[in-house]
Amino acid sequence: MSVNRRAALLVREMPLFAELTPKEVVLLGMVLKERDYQPGEWLCREGEPGNGCFFIGEGEVEIIKRAANQSQAVIGRAGKHATVGQISLIDDGPRSASVRAKTRVEVLRLDRGDFEALQASGSQFAYRFQLAIARSAAAQLREANQTLMGLMEHRETPSGSMQRVTLQKVQAVLAHTRDLHPVSTKAEGEA
Repeated sequence: MSVNRRAALLVREMPLFAELTPKEVVLLGMVLKERDYQPGEWLCREGEPGNGCFFIGEGEVEIIKRAANQSQAVIGRAGKHATVGQISLIDDGPRSASVRAKTRVEVLRLDRGDFEALQASGSQFAYRFQLAIARSAAAQLREANQTLMGLMEHRETPSGSMQRVTLQKVQAVLAHTRDLHPVSTKAEGEA
């Protein structure tokens, strides 16, 4: 397998991978796939099988969530050096949100099969890489929680009525957070 020099260069620039050795950066550059998306193109869609994640080298994407009424709301944005879709590396569930290019976007994609091969190697590199992915997912969950709290604190207009767009965003963030960290609805003691 040959080294994708552009991928290795982008990996070196990303704070997420700051602790990797030069040899590990080259290794990661060998498995990452480089791709460009134009504004409006979908990187992935909510509900599709999750089979990889994206590391953003350049540009900006929108994170979009379907609400209960099937309307869509932009619940976040991610830009240079961000990671999106990493939950799909951790579980076998469908995508919990859609990701669409807002600007021209350059990404590095890590497929689940390559991630699992790294994981199975049991090397220190695999451990550090998995930890970086987990930290990235945790940071996104914290951000979603903060966004939700901000929306809930500002839910009423001066006239006292709920703004429709804010309600849709709260529903979308709640659904996204629930997808990331499922909560049991059964009462304690139920089978």
